[in-house]
Amino acid sequence: METRKRRHFDRPWLVWGILFLPYLLANFHRLAMGVAREALVAEFALPSAVFANIGAAYFYAYAILQIPAGVLADSIGPRRTVTAGTTVAAIGSVLFGFTGGATGLFLTRLAIGVGVSVIFVAILKAVALRFPERSFASMTGLTAGLGTLGGVFAQTPLYLAIAGFGWRATFIGVGVLTAVFAVIVWTLIRDKAGSTAHRAKVRDGETPAGRSPGGESAGGESTGGESATPPAHDEPPSVRRGLIRALGNWRSWPPFVVFLGAYGIFIALSGAWGHAYAMHVLGVDEATASNLLVSTVIGLTVGGIFCTHISDRLQRRRLPMLVMGGLGVGAWVVFVTIIDAETPTVALYLLFWLLGFCSGISMNTPASAKEVNHPALSGVSTSISNVGGFVGAALMPLAMGAILDSAPTPITADLYRYVFVVCIAGSVLAFVASLFITESNGRNIYHELNSGHPR
Repeated sequence: METRKRRHFDRPWLVWGILFLPYLLANFHRLAMGVAREALVAEFALPSAVFANIGAAYFYAYAILQIPAGVLADSIGPRRTVTAGTTVAAIGSVLFGFTGGATGLFLTRLAIGVGVSVIFVAILKAVALRFPERSFASMTGLTAGLGTLGGVFAQTPLYLAIAGFGWRATFIGVGVLTAVFAVIVWTLIRDKAGSTAHRAKVRDGETPAGRSPGGESAGGESTGGESATPPAHDEPPSVRRGLIRALGNWRSWPPFVVFLGAYGIFIALSGAWGHAYAMHVLGVDEATASNLLVSTVIGLTVGGIFCTHISDRLQRRRLPMLVMGGLGVGAWVVFVTIIDAETPTVALYLLFWLLGFCSGISMNTPASAKEVNHPALSGVSTSISNVGGFVGAALMPLAMGAILDSAPTPITADLYRYVFVVCIAGSVLAFVASLFITESNGRNIYHELNSGHPR
């Protein structure tokens, strides 16, 4: 009976779904500050730069801990990594609801970022262990894309919850739900081939039934993205050596920069300043501003899934990123320079959606980084690209808040437009970096790139 239960909970889609639950809340926290801004500023009289710094605390932790998250995913496995991270995030969210000042808000927001920072990379590690390599980009896009729906709850639903229950009770409630998800992950997920426990069994001469230590079935079919047996001359490196090798690989860095630009501008809009921009520049009410940002989040969901799916179908990583990235540059120019309070509401919804859609190129970067690094270290390689996104998500809104604080009051519509030029620059940066993505044709080419033979 125990054997059957373990097999049941090791089904790839079930494991993915269980790990996905806390990732939804990670995305909720990622965007929550935009809508919570009015309540926090009213209670604590926060200057723009201080508020931006509190919001960015999540991303400071996320960016700093992405590479350690990859190391944890590669060493102790997704189950322990996600359980520990989700528990820390739950504690941080509850304490955020009890805090009494700006310092407390910053520290508890930082704790939330520490906790959720490990979840996405751990999910990708589980995907690499359980799904075919050819589907890695699609699974990345599906995970990140559907995960952004957690951000939908940080828009209009969060606005209604704060209006009905207050911001403190809302964040405490989210913390309790996060703790429940931690218990679910720990209870239902089991170790898988590639985990620490499994590697110990392989060293002792044990292997799962019908599978070789290299991760192939008895018939020789590769079972996952990390399962292909490497050439005899290249044993999988240790996590430490693999990390050093991946950081020294210049092909790891264009995905980093694409993620930095594309995701940084998305967060600047949907998680920090877009709500205020819509009210002060476009003249909409608070509820409509929240709904416009829901449109942006849905756009990112659709764009991420579309970009990664097309990438897998065409077996091309760079082309979809270039097309969508170029479209994004044009959309941001229109957003900052043309639309105003006279623009029809339908057109606003379409443009906000398009801005999110084009930021979906960020979801193709983990596959682009993974496929040019050693296949045994998917956690480390995807975490490097992930760092870029959260560096951008931290620094871009912070820079925009500093510009707003440095200007004379009151803040005008023209000043908001000037501040959002930062987002045009971010979209250009992402597009240019896409030109330098190494085309892998949808498969891991690490050994080919390092064999000295042309592909």
